[in-house]
Amino acid sequence: MVDAAQPISWDNQDDWYAQEETIFERGRIHYYSKNTEVCNSWVIVPGTAILSRGALGIAYCLTLIYLFMGIAIVSDIFMLAIETITSK
Repeated sequence: MVDAAQPISWDNQDDWYAQEETIFERGRIHYYSKNTEVCNSWVIVPGTAILSRGALGIAYCLTLIYLFMGIAIVSDIFMLAIETITSK
C-alpha cells in the first residue's frame, strides 16, 4: 500500500503524491498527481497496461477499422457533393 502523505520524486525536483489506488484481479494501478484530484475522464482509459497483448491488439484493430469506416463514410458524402457541384 502506498502512503499518500509521503511524496515520491522521480527526477528529484517535483513531488508527486499518490491520489488513488485501483486494485484489479491481475494487479493494481496507482495514480500519482501534483494536483489535489485525479482526472477521471472517459477519454483516458485506465488499466490498459494490465490487459493482455492479444486483447489490446484486437481492441486497437477494431478501433482502427471503426475510424477508417467513419472516414470512408464522410469522404463518400463529400465526393458525392463534389460530383453534384461539378456536374452542372
